[in-house]
Amino acid sequence: MCYDNSLCLAELVIEESQISLYNNCGAVLVKNIIPPSLLQDVTDAIESVFHSEGLTGSLPDMINSLNSENQRLLHQLHVKTSSRDIFQPVENVLAEAFSLLLDSSEWILVGGSCGYLLGLPRDNRLVYDFHQECHYMKGINPILTAHYPLNVACTAVNGAMSYLHNSSRLGAIAYEKQKISNGYTNLLPLGIERIADSHDEIQPVIEVGDCLFFDEFCIHKSNFNASESPRLCGIFRVTTRREAHGFVTLQPDEL
Repeated sequence: MCYDNSLCLAELVIEESQISLYNNCGAVLVKNIIPPSLLQDVTDAIESVFHSEGLTGSLPDMINSLNSENQRLLHQLHVKTSSRDIFQPVENVLAEAFSLLLDSSEWILVGGSCGYLLGLPRDNRLVYDFHQECHYMKGINPILTAHYPLNVACTAVNGAMSYLHNSSRLGAIAYEKQKISNGYTNLLPLGIERIADSHDEIQPVIEVGDCLFFDEFCIHKSNFNASESPRLCGIFRVTTRREAHGFVTLQPDEL
């Protein structure tokens, strides 16, 4: 967390036009905000944890192998490597962006945690349909999400996330709950077909080093990874609400 910008390590200043775009539209892509060498250090740290379990090969190869042969161990290692210690250097780099977009020198990670999402190749289990973050973290407002690639650029081929432009202006929308077998629970906004027809869907190419920021009302989704390699995306969820430090992730039945 950061309660004094002078103590943060961030060096980048986001442009006023980008802050305005975020405030007006609920989402903004900022290019070249994270040093790629730093992201390589993060992926190396994750890879070393996988190697500590006796696995061999590159991180993508180990993930693909476990997804085919031992999904339970893959889940355990994913949880183990979703560690704030591993991602702290990236958090430090993004600290000033958090403050500027939240318009506050005080911010905190929701639940005090961070990590990364796995976009597994040719696997529908970990693909989210359209949803809003506000419903997964009830009672927390605002929520700023930072979404950035770790190992490869996010593209249409490997299932980069997409969002509905200006959908944040709709606020929180009632939803229906959908449970994917052995996968995520999705909270699909009611009337999503009509909403999608009236809002442009944007699927930006997010290069390694870029970061997409969006708010809690932005309707977004992940997409099918049609490539042969896993897509790892780091994620921070940040708020100005101090009580969010003790937030506990809700179970599917509680959503």
